[in-house]
Amino acid sequence: MPSYYKTSSQFSLGLGYLAAMIMPDDISVEIMDLNMETMNDEDLSRYLRKRSPKIVGISSMSGNYSNARRTAIIAKQTLKNTKIICGGIHASLVHRRILEDCEAFDYVLVGEAEHSFRQLVNALLHNRKIDHTPGIYYRHNSNILTGA
Repeated sequence: MPSYYKTSSQFSLGLGYLAAMIMPDDISVEIMDLNMETMNDEDLSRYLRKRSPKIVGISSMSGNYSNARRTAIIAKQTLKNTKIICGGIHASLVHRRILEDCEAFDYVLVGEAEHSFRQLVNALLHNRKIDHTPGIYYRHNSNILTGA
């Protein structure tokens, strides 16, 4: 059974920035940095079932995209209605390829995503449209669209 291995002993500052952006909106945030946790697929699925998040955000660099992809697939299999967002440098470089490659990802954020992340999360939680939000890519009827 595959495991996620600890590859870093430092907290991801980017994840902290994203959490800080949505906390003023009274949105409950929990960060799990899989670079700092050792967890197999079953553990991750159990964790997600227990927390039952409406949105799961996954940050990826190119070197760990396979783990990000696997995390998204497990999250979508575990919680079918949960929206899965991919961000990070890999997403900024190959956003279309990510959406073509992995149906578990519902949205991809590109660039410095603090503001677009906040807009997307609020739109998803309050059933608002995202079609005018820059930096967001998503699938609609098999087409890849951008919010801008």
